[in-house]
Amino acid sequence: MSEMPRHIVVSATFTADQINDVIGFWALRLNASVEAVIAPYGQVYQQLLDPYSDLRCNRVGANVLLVRWKDLAVALPQAYARAARELTDAVLSMDSQVPMLIVLCPEDSREADAAEANEIFKNAVSGSSTISVIDAAVSFSSYNVSQAYDHLTERTGHIPYTQEAMTSIGTSIFRWWDYAQRKPVKVLALDCDNTLWAGVVGEDGEEGLRIADGHRCLQKKLINQTDKGRVLTVFSKNREEDVLAVFRNRPEMLLGEEHIVSRRINWLPKPVNLIEVTAELNLGLDSVLFLDDSMVECAEMRARCPEVMTVQIPADDAQFRSFTDHLWLFDQQGVTAEDKSRAQMYKDQTAREASRRDAVSLSEFFKTLELEVAIDQPDTDQLERFSQLTQRTNQFNASMERVAIEELQQDLGDDGTTLRIISAKDRFGDYGIVGAMRAQSRNDKLVADIFLLSCRALGRGIEHKMIAELGKVAVDAGLRKVAVVYDEGPRNQPAKQFLVGLSASENNLLEEGRLVLLAETAMGTVFTPAASSSEEVVFKKPNPLIGDEPWKLGSGLTYQSIALELTTAKAIIDAMRGRVQERPELATGYVAPSSIHEKALANIWEEVLRVTPIGSRDSFFDLGGKSIQLVQIHSLVQKRLSIEFDFTAMFEHGTIASLAKSLGSLQQQGHSAFSAVNRAQKMRQARDRRAAAHRQQREAAS
Repeated sequence: MSEMPRHIVVSATFTADQINDVIGFWALRLNASVEAVIAPYGQVYQQLLDPYSDLRCNRVGANVLLVRWKDLAVALPQAYARAARELTDAVLSMDSQVPMLIVLCPEDSREADAAEANEIFKNAVSGSSTISVIDAAVSFSSYNVSQAYDHLTERTGHIPYTQEAMTSIGTSIFRWWDYAQRKPVKVLALDCDNTLWAGVVGEDGEEGLRIADGHRCLQKKLINQTDKGRVLTVFSKNREEDVLAVFRNRPEMLLGEEHIVSRRINWLPKPVNLIEVTAELNLGLDSVLFLDDSMVECAEMRARCPEVMTVQIPADDAQFRSFTDHLWLFDQQGVTAEDKSRAQMYKDQTAREASRRDAVSLSEFFKTLELEVAIDQPDTDQLERFSQLTQRTNQFNASMERVAIEELQQDLGDDGTTLRIISAKDRFGDYGIVGAMRAQSRNDKLVADIFLLSCRALGRGIEHKMIAELGKVAVDAGLRKVAVVYDEGPRNQPAKQFLVGLSASENNLLEEGRLVLLAETAMGTVFTPAASSSEEVVFKKPNPLIGDEPWKLGSGLTYQSIALELTTAKAIIDAMRGRVQERPELATGYVAPSSIHEKALANIWEEVLRVTPIGSRDSFFDLGGKSIQLVQIHSLVQKRLSIEFDFTAMFEHGTIASLAKSLGSLQQQGHSAFSAVNRAQKMRQARDRRAAAHRQQREAAS
């Protein structure tokens, strides 16, 4: 049975039908089960406020608003700012069931007013965990859009942007959606030779290496990634002292030892080293992005660790800037303060592992940790981290419940709901906020529907303290039992293992998806290292051939090809044009275009309709054409053939032969009888002549 597609519902203040084709292209390219739904034209407020609108009825997928303030603002002072506030109120009033993206689209007039409106809107929605905002102007720059505005299509069809601009917007929408669907990349695993620098340090020596602008661009990107919480590890088949000498002695190097959490510089296969490092960090292989210049090393990593996202970087370091900008796996959204300190936390984790290996026994190791755990009610500023934990924690997450900040804000003001955040630190460093719980009183039980702990904190007895806290809350409230809701997911076996272990040890029941304990028993739960059921989870090395939920083999290659080949709007359009359909069976037989105009028009029709071949007598609408595509064709014909004519001619001449004959006639006559543009120009010229005559008369009279 095929998977039901998700929907990306797009509502815009202008005509946005072209977005449908762009999202369809990317969905096919990435084998994603998602479809675009274009909401009715010009009904943004109706979509936000009507309970039965496409936006409000969307339950799987994402919602997108394309906003140009010019379309919402009336011609009054402060109209743009007023429009921004009104839209903010409408957006925040909507209880969206799916993530929402707002694309702020630029205009070629009143830039200052538009910029002010953008800031008002961004600041107003910045506290929402479900709303993201991007600037289309940034997309235009990123995808090298040569010409953004099309005044002709705006006049005829309220399409203010060129095909390149609309393609960049659609690509940015899909790129945002793709990030939300993918498992997050947590670890960056980097080769050194011919990746961080050009040359082989073991052969060329540290002084013989070339560190060009491309390498520095890659290093700058990696530093930015570590600043946002991703863990950087390096792997090299060299002598360690040679590699470290490059980091320490070459002043051109932006990347330093302080950015690297773990390294393996030896002669072992890189998959073997990577498995060891991920076990040390207590992270899965499916959270790793591996970058290497060698086709052989990449092939070995894909074969032995298929869960890893393996990407081969370009051979030419001059391509690094474009490659890093368009490698979607580098994308990040919603970075928190906790994310920014993650690299240091994992450095502390490697130190803990070293201490554990040196300890005589596991019990001795935990005694030397000097672990301190704090379980508190969160304040408002900590709800973002609480929400983030529910979204990102998969292994030790009992219910797999995903919760937005807005819901937690309501819970915080509800006397019947208990919220707890769990923080920890030890002699090696501060873990930060690593766990969360939510519970409510139901009959004689305190029922916890959120019970989760970050994988980096597992196996240290923190989970036992969390159960004890629930028992204390229940006893204080006069409740007899504690229940923890369990809903099996693809990767939360550690949570089940822990709950079943408590059930077995205390002769309790794991009933109807819940662990049920007597409140007094729960309050007395303590951690015994030798008997901990989650201990094996913490230090178990991943199987290199069997992942919990492996990436589709080759998906790293897909992102690699995008970063190499689809980095401009023009390149994406060319790739979309490659997806052509054969001419359907029509009542009229195929007649090849013959004249210069017919051949030029056929090329334009084939480009827009993506149907080939198109005959001179084929009906536009019989070929599957839509009215909105006539706007594109009308614009392209005028630009490429340098003939101005009225848009209504597109409806009057429904075949290439008919339209070519009409255009040829206009060109031969030397005028455009159907040209609204020419008529307007002539009217302006006549008006200017009359005004000049009046001025001359006044001057003569004076």
